[in-house]
Amino acid sequence: MPIRNTILASCCVVGLVLSLAACGVTGGSTANEPGGNATPTPTGGNGGGTPAPDKVTVLLDKAQYGVGDTFTISVVNRVATPITASDHQSACSIVTVQVERNGAWVNIGKCLQGKPTQRITLAANATTTIAMAPGVMSLAANTTWQAGTYRAV
Repeated sequence: MPIRNTILASCCVVGLVLSLAACGVTGGSTANEPGGNATPTPTGGNGGGTPAPDKVTVLLDKAQYGVGDTFTISVVNRVATPITASDHQSACSIVTVQVERNGAWVNIGKCLQGKPTQRITLAANATTTIAMAPGVMSLAANTTWQAGTYRAV
């Protein structure tokens, strides 16, 4: 049974990546461009919305964030069975946060805790919420998000 859940989780992640890639990239300025103090612009979520039935969906709590804001990411499992995910993604969570740089998506926030990877169960028909504060992505204190376009996958 664990193999089935792993395969299902892998398929869901691939589906999420493909569906998020199909959403396109929204424009945003980077720190090197004029207006580099612009607000980070998230993609991969519509600031709410209704999760699709029988799928796993990643949603953000709002469409735009300030450089000091915490991103609230909801992973909504609308599958009838629990699935598992590994917590070795961004900031040792089950999602990968990416920033758009020079037209390419770059993973940010490596898991720096030096702990073994844990399997996290996402309950059937339930939502798992993850908070990503700017400082959680690095060991530095008083950090902020760089201006740009971000997404969670």
